[in-house]
Amino acid sequence: MRIEIEVNGKVREVILEKTSKPDRFLVSWDQRAFEVDAQLIEQNQHGMRLSLVQLAPADPVSRKIYCGKIDSDGAMSISVDGVSFQASINGSRNRINTVDGGSEGDSSRLTAPMPGKVVRVLVGPGDKVEARQPVVVVEAMKMENELTVEKAGTIEEVRISEGESVELGQLLVVVNIDGI
Repeated sequence: MRIEIEVNGKVREVILEKTSKPDRFLVSWDQRAFEVDAQLIEQNQHGMRLSLVQLAPADPVSRKIYCGKIDSDGAMSISVDGVSFQASINGSRNRINTVDGGSEGDSSRLTAPMPGKVVRVLVGPGDKVEARQPVVVVEAMKMENELTVEKAGTIEEVRISEGESVELGQLLVVVNIDGI
């Protein structure tokens, strides 16, 4: 998975690759690669806490990480061993609000606004979502597009998976809209 992270005006492309070992990832940026063991400590509606141990290429280093929830502009607060900063995640992606107006009962349907390939599914059934929150990333014509929900609600169904090709108008996600 490739993501762009901007901190203090500097954008870095970070590549995350799952290794064959459970909870282990190869993390690369700026021509450097690190093997990392990642453990989710806590996750709630405000963000998540992680324990990361950098295993290679140097001696193991343990870090406590807090990642706040990504807002509708792709910004989030991050704390590494108690030092906090603001970051922008995938700031160059297009954000497209795609929940169609045609709803069934108290649900709205997120459909593909263009044919493409699902790069990332950001939610699962039962997840709470805020208005304008990205839920799926679709690549079309070499550009990543974040598909967002229009209103707050709960994810009822996810009909696609990462790596899957989608067609224009294909149903991707069903959202149970709050207050309907």
